[in-house]
Amino acid sequence: MEQRGTFSKTKGEARDMKNRPTMNKFKEEERIMDKKSIEKKTREEKKLPIIDIYQAAYLALKGTEPKLRKEGKHVVFVFPGTQEVMERLNIYNLNLPVKILDYVDQLRRLRSQMVSMRD
Repeated sequence: MEQRGTFSKTKGEARDMKNRPTMNKFKEEERIMDKKSIEKKTREEKKLPIIDIYQAAYLALKGTEPKLRKEGKHVVFVFPGTQEVMERLNIYNLNLPVKILDYVDQLRRLRSQMVSMRD
């Protein structure tokens, strides 16, 4: 006699259903992915704003170019907040010798960019 309204599964279908991820597993995977993307964004968004043009010129001389951002009447030099930049700032504070002409060129270039943003 055939029963209506019931669904019988074969052993293979039952096994497949058992191995299928449940909604909780999907939600858990989404949560983990969201957490990873948030961590990635916070690493990417770490910025180091510097208002000292002399420090900015030193960092630019050493190969880290700033992005300039206007804040009111002032221009801020924004560098990535990486460990490498922090180490370069520590070296700057040690007052070690640098090639003065190259440093002055960087200083003039940044000052020119800064003045052009103020206008």
